[in-house]
Amino acid sequence: MTSQAVASVILKGSDEWFDWIDQVANYARQLHLWQFVDPNAVNRPPTPEEPREPVAPAPAPAPEAQPGEAPQAAPEPIPVSEEQLRAYDRALTLYRIDLSKWQLFVRNLAALDEYIVKSAIQTYANYVSGDTTAQKLTKLKNRLAPSDWAYEEEVRRKYQAAVGKNLEKGKVNLLAWTDEVEALLLKAQKIHLPEVVGTYPTKAILGAIKGANRTFWQYWVEEIERLQRQGLQDQVPDGFQMLDHFRRNCRFDSKTNTKEAPGSSFSTFQGKDENGQPSDSPGQSGSPGSSDSGNQSSRNKREMECCERNHRGGYNECFYLHPWKRPDYWKPQKPSMLKLQKALKVTEKLQKIRDAVEKGKKAWQEKTGKTWSAKDPIEWIKAWKEGDSYGREFQSCFMAI
Repeated sequence: MTSQAVASVILKGSDEWFDWIDQVANYARQLHLWQFVDPNAVNRPPTPEEPREPVAPAPAPAPEAQPGEAPQAAPEPIPVSEEQLRAYDRALTLYRIDLSKWQLFVRNLAALDEYIVKSAIQTYANYVSGDTTAQKLTKLKNRLAPSDWAYEEEVRRKYQAAVGKNLEKGKVNLLAWTDEVEALLLKAQKIHLPEVVGTYPTKAILGAIKGANRTFWQYWVEEIERLQRQGLQDQVPDGFQMLDHFRRNCRFDSKTNTKEAPGSSFSTFQGKDENGQPSDSPGQSGSPGSSDSGNQSSRNKREMECCERNHRGGYNECFYLHPWKRPDYWKPQKPSMLKLQKALKVTEKLQKIRDAVEKGKKAWQEKTGKTWSAKDPIEWIKAWKEGDSYGREFQSCFMAI
């Protein structure tokens, strides 16, 4: 039995037409019916008809007596041959197959027809009452479908509004925003809007993300410029890939920092350093005389203790020492690596670092149920030298199983 789909878009007028017909088309394709009901098709295939049951073979009448022959008793009819019976069995088998296909077609068509009626307001349901499914869609298209130009302008307006939203912290649900832009980008590409050709979507999406996560934006701007300089244009993420990158970053933030808006703690952003902690850089700290300035000495103390970056928990929060806490695209910085390498040579600091790493590793393993079998973070820091490829280091040293 065909399960009835639930419509997410209700046809109320021209504004819903394209979303509604896409919805109907998707359901019709699931039922293998779209080619029979597509209102834009020039030559639709004929609707399948009910197959005819083959007639069973019957004995042939006996031949009549020839002129001049003596009359005889009524001759016996010619019996059905084995070959006739085999041919009938084959025809009957094919008939049953075709009948099963036709019955499935009829049930699916009835389900699609019901879906169309239920997903439109009563006015339009009454308007197409009594018509075939294909006729319903054609009549609704002729009455409600806007022109190509009008639809193009509507998609362009919605897409530009979405990528032009102010994504400042706390004003927009960033995950919902990525879904919205993704849906509009798909529509815009289907109608070949020039605004979504090539790297234009990537640039527009990054431009919007800049207001929510400046470090994410800066990282990808620099990465794209590097790829283009090296002639690796085909490796530049398209709009959909960039949305996926940002979506993963938002989800990471929502799991690791419930006090911040998703997407805000990609390395440094609006007063955050590369490790997601408050930064002391000019223009990001409080004004003279504020409470932020009054805490400057304690911040400097934490900075001195760790890796030239600020952490509320010092060694207990450092991304260099706790790779399982890192957001996407985190990379080590030379000054921090050198500072940690020096700290490891001091017995007192080395012990504090070891205690912090073991504590963090144990907590991570208990939370995830995984075992950290990769290279120890402390050993990685000791062996690190300038020029090492972090991508290689990540694969060889920080993949836990």
